[in-house]
Amino acid sequence: VRAHTSVTVGQMDSILSPNYLTHLPEQMMYRAFVHHREEAIHSNRYAFYQPIYLPKEREKMSRYRYFYQPLTVRQVLEAMFVDVSLTRQVTERDGTTIYTNGSQSVSIPAARNYLLYRYPVHEWEQAETKQANYEALNSALSFVNRHGGWTGRYYLESVDMVEPERERTVTYRFRQYIGAYPLFSDGPDENTISVRVSGGTVSELYYPMRQLDVYFERVPVTVVSGEELIKRLEELGISRQQVVSIELGLCTRPVYDFIEMKPCWTVRMTERPPIYIEADATAFDKRAEGK
Repeated sequence: VRAHTSVTVGQMDSILSPNYLTHLPEQMMYRAFVHHREEAIHSNRYAFYQPIYLPKEREKMSRYRYFYQPLTVRQVLEAMFVDVSLTRQVTERDGTTIYTNGSQSVSIPAARNYLLYRYPVHEWEQAETKQANYEALNSALSFVNRHGGWTGRYYLESVDMVEPERERTVTYRFRQYIGAYPLFSDGPDENTISVRVSGGTVSELYYPMRQLDVYFERVPVTVVSGEELIKRLEELGISRQQVVSIELGLCTRPVYDFIEMKPCWTVRMTERPPIYIEADATAFDKRAEGK
């Protein structure tokens, strides 16, 4: 094999700009100026966010309507407890039902849209040795695999690490995706699975009580450009200093026996919950015409 000792301009251009890149949409960068406090810089909180790049032009997406299968209380209890017959039931004033065997508990709200599993004894146990991050993550993955499994395609979104004097706790949050787009919802997030690992053992699990089936409707829509989104943020009085990240995904909403998914922009901000802006260009155009 003979190595090239010189490269022509044409060869360099093909290396730096391969053909498959020409089909990708052009991006623009949104410069968000977030000022971090000194204590926040040295904290143990990490989140996996992409740089804020927005599409320069309008793009094509789809909105969906999915059938889904709700998980029954019996199904989740059998997945969480070794012997369901040993559990007792307590109902709170707000309608939340708690099932416990004395050491472990499963809380299910009246809407039955998610469950919260707790094994609090491990919150106060200290690991004899420091557990590597990959070992804690493996514990979280194994626990979900053994207790209900993954109700769709999930990706790791964030990691929260807390290490006070008496405990070492890591919380992993996984978000569900449809194709290349993450799913979001306003209110209780039924599109995430959250696992807390303490002392090498799972001490808490947040788990959605539904599983997507198949879509029965898929409608193509046009998504607004990054410039239009930035203008909308300005109209809402949201400054660049407030914005932490912007992500294009699908907002979910249960309707009767199906889940509706519409393209939306999720804007995360400092010291306030995220907001969800409908990304369908039709809504933007109607708003502009109404002015």
